[in-house]
Amino acid sequence: MKYYAFTYLADKDTPTGDPHKKTGRRSIAGRLSVFRDKGRRNQFVADYPESRIAVKWRNVRDYFLGISEEKFNQMIKEVSVDCSGKLKYLREDKCLSILQVRQRDAVIMSNARKMIRSSETTTNRMLYRDLFAVGFTTAGMRCTKLGLNIDGVETKLSQMLEFIENNKGG
Repeated sequence: MKYYAFTYLADKDTPTGDPHKKTGRRSIAGRLSVFRDKGRRNQFVADYPESRIAVKWRNVRDYFLGISEEKFNQMIKEVSVDCSGKLKYLREDKCLSILQVRQRDAVIMSNARKMIRSSETTTNRMLYRDLFAVGFTTAGMRCTKLGLNIDGVETKLSQMLEFIENNKGG
């Protein structure tokens, strides 16, 4: 079974895009997320309740009234894509493996720490949370998956990439 959530990218019900050619209606500015587990979907919504809502399948189309039925069906296929049965993230029309996502996150964390010259009080968990707009607990878990001390302030790219390579299964 699939569970859906909608993330508003602006104020609720802010229209986006061109009006539908036949109906004149527009889509709502936001992004659809699909989950296989209701608990994960609910946690996703609970992390940012002011901008995320749980949506039933029968209501999903209501958020995308500005696009044709054909484009809507194509979007659903892309969002629901199952890449070889493994958990994957769909970002910018690419299906990334967990390994690729962790490598990308490592590069972003390392570069962000250098660029902003974050203070000695900005922990890895706080930096991850702010960069990726996730909750405090999620940030801690993801830092651990990158081999970072969640309360530390060191984010060396070489150490993170080595940890990721050595822990591909986890």
